[in-house]
Amino acid sequence: MTLFYSLSLLLLSLVAMAGAEYRSIKYKDCKSAFEIIDVQADQCPGDHNYCPFLRGTRPRIRIAFKPNREVKSFDASVRARLAGVSVPFNLEEPNACQNSNITCPLQADQIYYYSQTVHILENYPKVSVQVNWLINDPSNDETEAENKREVCVIFMAKVVDPADIAN
Repeated sequence: MTLFYSLSLLLLSLVAMAGAEYRSIKYKDCKSAFEIIDVQADQCPGDHNYCPFLRGTRPRIRIAFKPNREVKSFDASVRARLAGVSVPFNLEEPNACQNSNITCPLQADQIYYYSQTVHILENYPKVSVQVNWLINDPSNDETEAENKREVCVIFMAKVVDPADIAN
């Protein structure tokens, strides 16, 4: 009985992951050292200049990119810009090589799909935000490299209630 239950949970999890409908969203490349191929989000209708994030959900962001060199480790950070003030957003897993659909080391000239959920809490205010998503190679911080932002994208989001989507 336990094996059946475990297999059922695994199957439901795989179906839920496969059911995620990603849509490309409008974004700006903020001087990334690596080539940005696309930025996508699930739970985003894609017909706005922003991505509506519903309170109490965990939308998933997926960033496709191609490194121009080998990368042994990656750290991710997210900042939300509200009324001109940049506020750090706590990611559940800041190590971009774990639980993010990529495994380090990364090889040059291959396309990778970084994927991460963001928890939109019920008590977040209904507000428009500029989201700055940075994925950085920490070993590059100590070099003389001009650009220390391996992956850097900006996109607009809006925290909303389900009733706001219908309008």
